[in-house]
Amino acid sequence: DFISAEQLIENLNHATKLEPNLDKAIKKVVIAIYKDKLHDTTTPSHLIGDEELEVFVDKMLSLNVARDELIQNALHNKIVKEVITELLYSGISRYIAQSNELAKKVPGAKAMMNISKGFINKAAPGLEEGLEKQIKKYIGIALPELLAQSEKFIANSVSDDEIKDIVNEVWNALKEKPIAGFKDFISEGDVDEITDLVLKQVHADPNADGDNNKQTNAHYVMGLTETGIKTFYKEYGGKKIGVLIEDLGLDAAYINQQLIGVLPSLVETLKTNGLLEARLRARLENFYFSDAAQEVLGD
Repeated sequence: DFISAEQLIENLNHATKLEPNLDKAIKKVVIAIYKDKLHDTTTPSHLIGDEELEVFVDKMLSLNVARDELIQNALHNKIVKEVITELLYSGISRYIAQSNELAKKVPGAKAMMNISKGFINKAAPGLEEGLEKQIKKYIGIALPELLAQSEKFIANSVSDDEIKDIVNEVWNALKEKPIAGFKDFISEGDVDEITDLVLKQVHADPNADGDNNKQTNAHYVMGLTETGIKTFYKEYGGKKIGVLIEDLGLDAAYINQQLIGVLPSLVETLKTNGLLEARLRARLENFYFSDAAQEVLGD
């Protein structure tokens, strides 16, 4: 009754554009969190236990389709392909070099190889470079089949238990180390710059087209936010507040306990700064100065 879903969404859209003052406040908060001493005394084991990690890993391992997709995407990545090509070429080159070393030990072979090498260099100066290109070209042709075999090998060879062992090994190495260790990899200056980049994305025009007409991150985030707000209003908009409170697991005793802890100090603060008296006067002054009230008080 006080604010519709559309009004709330509009207010959130405006709130994301409160710059630069809001940006300054956000950056102060982010830096303060980065420098908080809690990082020095908190370890990953304080945040998640071994049992919770095991449940999470089990759930991830049950997503077989996602795992197969991850393996496929990882192996077919352009950078990975280039690395595999270079590794194969390096292996072939080393094999040829080692074979030549063995051949040199054969009587008369070394002299013959030197003569042949000189002859080839004179006849075709760019032969070595050409061979490299031809070998890499052949590797490129054979690579899809090699990748397909690698996918099957990884999918069939790396069992769930082996993955668990890898996760546990990494977890055991990290779980008791202070979370403050992340500061070795990211400085306060890095945090400041990253925050600037994030805020820049937040302030991007949601209606503007980016490269290849892609929607901006701000548009994406606000789209998800709108969906959440509309779903909340659809689910609880026509219901009594008690239904929402019950779904949140709250009861009268809990709410009273929270209010008792907050209201006394709140009332005292309002009384000290004069706001309580001002509100009482605003609510009651017209009544006490009314003719009816004056007549009663006069008697």
